[in-house]
Amino acid sequence: MIILKKKNKKNKKNKKNIDFYICFLFNPKCGCVSLSSFLNRINFINFELIHKSYRSGDYQDPDYWHCNLEGAIKFFKKKNIKLQNIKFISTIRNPLSRYISSYFYSLNFSKVDKFNKDSQDIEEDLISYIENETHFHNFINGKFYLYNNHVVNHFIKLENLVDDIKYIFNIYDIKINNKNIFERLNNKKNESSKKNININNEIKKLVFRYCENDYKYGEYNI
Repeated sequence: MIILKKKNKKNKKNKKNIDFYICFLFNPKCGCVSLSSFLNRINFINFELIHKSYRSGDYQDPDYWHCNLEGAIKFFKKKNIKLQNIKFISTIRNPLSRYISSYFYSLNFSKVDKFNKDSQDIEEDLISYIENETHFHNFINGKFYLYNNHVVNHFIKLENLVDDIKYIFNIYDIKINNKNIFERLNNKKNESSKKNININNEIKKLVFRYCENDYKYGEYNI
């Protein structure tokens, strides 16, 4: 989680300025590394970076890098900051591509060839991962970007990373010194076509069952 606060201009009429915040939430396997690295390299003109999550922790911990919307809202409420003065932004990704990426990441991280030693092939192993990987389930189907009656204000799609970030910067008038920094960003292609997996109907239906809200809010085709 990274929070930007808009710098208040000097008010000649002695009117009280209203503080304005933008809170970026980093949903795992959705381009969060690229977005976080990008934001950390920027020289902001009219905003300042006031909070940066940096470690592992609970899902609602504001210092957890992947702190969810619930944790962010509770963080602001604790500081008596009104939610109407905050815009929440989350990364999002095609659920099928995301699950495949997370599956291979988990295999590499755990240094194993299979998630389930009894799986007969990679498709069966992917299904086992989708059904049983409990940590990742905390970040799918809206658990990350929905909280009670709240939903994030904007999504940054991994597949449209550059244009979506530019759109956010434009509508909230985020001015920066190093504008050429956008050239370092690239839109990310879905990885499902790069992996030797037969994406059968069973896998598609299973991913949709677990990630229906992600398809809805990300406006992805099934």
